[in-house]
Amino acid sequence: MSNKIQFRRGPAANRTNVTPSNGEPIWLTDSKKLFIGDGTTPGGVDIFTTLGSAIHRDAGSGANHVLLLDSTGKIPENVLPSLAIGEPFEVASQSAMLAINAQPGDLAIRTDENKSYILKSTPANVLANWVLLRTPTDNVLSVNGKTGAVTVNKADVGLSQVDNLSKSQLFTSPMFTGTPKSPTRARSDNSTNIATTAWVRDWVSSLGLAVEGGDIDGGVF
Repeated sequence: MSNKIQFRRGPAANRTNVTPSNGEPIWLTDSKKLFIGDGTTPGGVDIFTTLGSAIHRDAGSGANHVLLLDSTGKIPENVLPSLAIGEPFEVASQSAMLAINAQPGDLAIRTDENKSYILKSTPANVLANWVLLRTPTDNVLSVNGKTGAVTVNKADVGLSQVDNLSKSQLFTSPMFTGTPKSPTRARSDNSTNIATTAWVRDWVSSLGLAVEGGDIDGGVF
């Protein structure tokens, strides 16, 4: 006949009535817990408390369960909460915005007022849950003191004395006024350069001709 070894055992209500020896196990028949004696503690020491709270929990995905990773080492998708992606919705009115089936983080683009709103919390049909996305003020208030639909002319930018002419208009058959000056070329210059009065006087004088009313002498032979 084979022998068997049984731990000291009993209901939880009677556990502290005994002080197990150091290393002696005690099994609670009703709560299914194991205690180990240290020689001084009545009822022994709860080894599950010593090992940590997780040892008391069942594996699973429910409340107070210890979650197990899947075969890829990741948290199972079925226990992850829904994630807000921030989906944009284009609407033409406030009532249309409040009718959106939106989640926090979703955008409502209002075409009626050229503004955008983001949903901060549910429900989406409450106007106070929508927050206006503010943009910097970049409107042009005035141009050189003018407001409204502005047409700028040259006087508005300090160019009232300047004609709007092309390069060809400026340099095709120009007419000079005042006392324009030009470099005096060498007497031997035979080009289309502008001849100054100084160049003409020098050239005439080189021919022995009178300048400014002097006598003309044909010479002798």
